[in-house]
Amino acid sequence: MTNATFSAAQNYLAHGISLVPIATDGQKRPAGHLLPRVPDENGIYRSTWKPFRDRRPTDGELSTWYGAGDPVPGIGLVLGQVSGGLEVIDCESKEIADEFEQRLTETNATLAAKLLVVESPRGRHYYYRCSGPAPKDRDILARGVPVGNNVPLLIEFRGEGHLIVAPGSPAACHPSGQRYRFRNEAGNTLHRIREAERDLILQCARDCNRYTPPAPPANTRWSQVPNADGAPQLDRPGDDFNARATWAQVLEPA
Repeated sequence: MTNATFSAAQNYLAHGISLVPIATDGQKRPAGHLLPRVPDENGIYRSTWKPFRDRRPTDGELSTWYGAGDPVPGIGLVLGQVSGGLEVIDCESKEIADEFEQRLTETNATLAAKLLVVESPRGRHYYYRCSGPAPKDRDILARGVPVGNNVPLLIEFRGEGHLIVAPGSPAACHPSGQRYRFRNEAGNTLHRIREAERDLILQCARDCNRYTPPAPPANTRWSQVPNADGAPQLDRPGDDFNARATWAQVLEPA
């Protein structure tokens, strides 16, 4: 496993992808004990993977992480510009992945064939590169039917600032005890696509959505403190907000 994981990490680095070691505790998180310690805003040194959002690890760092460790850590790919614009569509189940693939194939089969497919223990990941920045409000692409107060996440966009566990990682990196693997173990190609093509991919993912958010409550114009004549005050900032907006409009999109 040591040589296989090390070789996989070297291959990612050779293809211009930044990466960090992943803990083998099933939590899909960086292996903090192997990461550099950097002072925070209070001057306290903490282990962090953030430096690798701006630079790729050196060959020496890779050797330290994967060359002689026991247990051997997993491989976490750092997405975004540091990895040449690497982005991932993360489908949380095989069922929703099949639907996403069908929609994209029916819309543009050539584009669908460009995605590098990874079978995750529970769902499926789709890798590609795109140079243009993606808006942050595109993170959650599709949700499922609510179950009580829980609205399941079906598809998520992962780009700049995200980290994802990759093939080559030990099985212990995932809570299921299963490995990530490429659908096609031979001849994998990481394609670069245009922004318009990415928009099409994201739209096909959004079309898998099953959740309709509840309508916001009607605006209510009120004031806790009335004027001297008993009429509500409507000239304060809070009254102006109540007259023209709701907290649902402000908070729900976030």
